[in-house]
Amino acid sequence: MGYPLLALLLFFVLIFPVRGAAEDGVNPLWKEGDTWSVQVVYPVQGGGGWSSPVLWEYHVSGVPGPDSNRYVLEVKGLRRAPKVEVRLIYRNDFSLAGVEIIRTLRGRNIVTALEYELGAPIQTEHTLTPCDTPVFPLCLPSSTDYSLIRRIDEELKIRETVRQEVCRAREVEELSGWPEDQDLIEVKCCSEDGTLIFVQYWDENLPWPLYGRNGNMKYRLVRE
Repeated sequence: MGYPLLALLLFFVLIFPVRGAAEDGVNPLWKEGDTWSVQVVYPVQGGGGWSSPVLWEYHVSGVPGPDSNRYVLEVKGLRRAPKVEVRLIYRNDFSLAGVEIIRTLRGRNIVTALEYELGAPIQTEHTLTPCDTPVFPLCLPSSTDYSLIRRIDEELKIRETVRQEVCRAREVEELSGWPEDQDLIEVKCCSEDGTLIFVQYWDENLPWPLYGRNGNMKYRLVRE
């Protein structure tokens, strides 16, 4: 290859980088000691409609450092919440590694531990505290398929495909007070047949989705 052609190719690489190479994408902003509140409503069984709002407090109690490569979020109820504590454990790439649900029964702590493999979006399960987790970083725009193994029971596992779509969004119905000229990041995860698993709307300057929903709850960040 002659030098003039090589120089021309280098010029185009610098001026027109491959899609996704110029952006690192968006990750949550978590610092040790950060605290925020999330308001959640749940479907009313049998009668339709939604429950009264329940308020949960999220607190960043650990970040990756010399002694750990995990983020730890402690979650406790503030208003109308059941007496349960939840610990969310994230890898340093913000993927959800595990959930510990701590209930007190007759003076004893009973811990339910859930573990998650790396490499796919995670839907909230077995807890009332939202922890839907897309694959980070959120690159705009993008549409990616992920393969995961879901356990049906102790012996049966099935492989599923989840599609994660990320795009800019405005005029979100559930966020009517949000400025129309300020874009949000929409993250939508669906099963192979198109069924919604969860959707979230992020502001890249905030630690948690402004709004999200899945089949078991709707939740929004309480902004001061």
